[in-house]
Amino acid sequence: MAVRRRVLEYTIFNNGGYLSQACSSAETLVTLYLRALNLGPSIADPIPADFRGSPGPNIPAITGEGNNGDFNDPSLDRLIFSPVHYALVLYSLLVEIGRLDIAAFRRYNKNGSTVELIGAEHSPGHAVTAGSLSQALSQAAGIAYARRLKGHTGRVVVYMSDGEFQGEFLVTLI
Repeated sequence: MAVRRRVLEYTIFNNGGYLSQACSSAETLVTLYLRALNLGPSIADPIPADFRGSPGPNIPAITGEGNNGDFNDPSLDRLIFSPVHYALVLYSLLVEIGRLDIAAFRRYNKNGSTVELIGAEHSPGHAVTAGSLSQALSQAAGIAYARRLKGHTGRVVVYMSDGEFQGEFLVTLI
């Protein structure tokens, strides 16, 4: 309930937000984080730095995956979060379980913040930029294959919304 309440309060206070996504996904995300996934402690700064721009010679690449533990640890699971428009509920959950500071949550959808309306690879809890529906599934397949080749024992789990079981989803399965 705390995850939904935080999203509801945000939505009311800011006159908008993806409330229905929180109502439909809070329990499954809580179950993944607290019972199903083998994630290590967060290695990310609880208040992420602002977005400096696309990676390049003077701007290092950053990832939001550190909120889900050490993604280089071969024994830990990796979560690939596909419905990036559900970012608000993911951030709310990360706050509730101590992987993101409330001050970062308050920067949601503010100019320059990595705590974005539509999550990307640099947003807390996100490993990839998923964009189009089901795009994360093919990325996760590549990550899982590479981990298998390296002998990693941790699983790769993709969280998808019900609307993603079309298009690229079918192509990836084929």
